[in-house]
Amino acid sequence: MHHPTNLPEAASGSQGEASLIAASLRSMMRGWWIIGLCFAFFLGLALLYLQVASPKYTATMKIRPGGANELLSTLEGPTSPLSGFASLLKPMQSGDDFMGRYLNGITSIRVAEALAAKPGLLKQVFFKAVDPVTGDWLRPDDPNGGLVRNLLNLPPWSPPGAEELNLFIQKQVKIEAVGTSDIRAVSVELSSKEAAENFLRTLHEEVESQIRGAEMARRTGYIEHLTERLRDVQSIEHRVALSQLIVANERVLMILNTGGDVAVDVFDPIYVYEDPTSPKPGTAILASIILGLFFGTVISLWRDGRRRRKRSAQAQR
Repeated sequence: MHHPTNLPEAASGSQGEASLIAASLRSMMRGWWIIGLCFAFFLGLALLYLQVASPKYTATMKIRPGGANELLSTLEGPTSPLSGFASLLKPMQSGDDFMGRYLNGITSIRVAEALAAKPGLLKQVFFKAVDPVTGDWLRPDDPNGGLVRNLLNLPPWSPPGAEELNLFIQKQVKIEAVGTSDIRAVSVELSSKEAAENFLRTLHEEVESQIRGAEMARRTGYIEHLTERLRDVQSIEHRVALSQLIVANERVLMILNTGGDVAVDVFDPIYVYEDPTSPKPGTAILASIILGLFFGTVISLWRDGRRRRKRSAQAQR
């Protein structure tokens, strides 16, 4: 059932909204110069930022499981000729996810310590803390010879090291899944194309090296353990199985010694984008336009409303 008495109220409400919008537009037109000043101010800030900001380049590589997972399938796979000797194979089956070991290794402190020991790498990463003329670390200004640090119970100043590098890797090295596959994209952003590419390559090589070293030590331990067992086992069947395991582990050691990738396969080599990925001129200018229009409009409306209230107060007197 309709209520005709509500129609005038709805109409008056619509008229009120229309008059409010019209008043706001008139306020904006009267304050066009304020909007223009705000627009120019924020645009100038954006241009200044683009001028002084250090460009950064992103290096990316794509990896997928491989290497050791395929390498060790002859020992641990269900089709292995030794799979019938489950009790003998059990100590050999680590159950490790080499892809997981690789991804965890990226952010490990051991990898950061190894990278920090490589000449020049820390200065490429923490370039803002390096004197561009001398190439030395910039020490913080402290005219009192460390008095302030002593009063605040802070440790003496020291250049960035493994801990700072580890924090940098945790924050700046991005690991993203590619679609629904098991492929991962690993990327890092640094001050130059060469620095970004070198850091990502060095990081990958170090993680692989540590995983390879750990796997070689494990396989060497297996061989020693199996050799000891072989001396005590009398069953011909078990002796044959142990001998085959020793040979298989020695074969794995030989392949590991070739120095190829163990944990992952890099199927898409390191790629560095030609243009800087930061700062982005389009994004900065668009943000300045939006901020300029927003603050200009708010100030114009506030100023016009304040002026109307002032005139109204004077009229009432």
